[in-house]
Amino acid sequence: MRCLSSSLHWLPMISFFFATSLIAQVVQDQKWPTYEQSDLGITYSAAATTFKVWAPLAKQARLRLYTASTGGQARLIEMMPGSGGSWQATVEENCEGFYYTYQVQNATALGDVWSAEVSDPYAIATGINGIRAAVIDLKKTDPKGWKRDQLPIGKADAPVIIYELHIRDASMDASSGVTNKGKYLGLTETGTKNKYGASTGLDHLTELGVTHIHLLPFFDFRSSDESVAHPPYNWGYDPLHYNTPEGTYAT
Repeated sequence: MRCLSSSLHWLPMISFFFATSLIAQVVQDQKWPTYEQSDLGITYSAAATTFKVWAPLAKQARLRLYTASTGGQARLIEMMPGSGGSWQATVEENCEGFYYTYQVQNATALGDVWSAEVSDPYAIATGINGIRAAVIDLKKTDPKGWKRDQLPIGKADAPVIIYELHIRDASMDASSGVTNKGKYLGLTETGTKNKYGASTGLDHLTELGVTHIHLLPFFDFRSSDESVAHPPYNWGYDPLHYNTPEGTYAT
């Protein structure tokens, strides 16, 4: 759930991102503050990391910091209320490689009951199956030449041929000739052919004259198990983390 508009507005909502772990509590026709900045999630540096989440219904919030994506003991860190319904905590050490979740106490709940742990809805990286968000140095993920990369600019009067593509489907078939079948890297391979000598993958799309590719969802989705070699097929319309790539397509 994102709320980055410039003013207060009416928001029918389920009690933030924690509704799955509390008794389903729908709060309708309430006026809630919006958060004005674009730094929800983590702000990382080698010296410190700030964790920030929008939780306007919370009366308390805490960060749970881990050294592994599953298991282990959490370090509990109290979060402080900020502007626009936000909560934040700053950990003054290098947190790269750590994992984290959040918990809140709901302002309308009876008693001081902590919610179950949830991952950061603004996460840019997660551990397996999105159970915990991950702290990374995003600059280290830049491929070679990334800073020099430029968006192709098309001609306004040129014809457009759009091809809708599912990342797994594009290369998964046994006859595709692609090494990284069903993976992100499978879309980068060139010179691939099927047993009849016909071009496959990226070369096939080029031969078709495709100018634009519309990718089916590849954000982190919930119902595919990233811990198994061959997870069930999924179109990706059950998002879990909008800002994190789906792990089943990774190599």
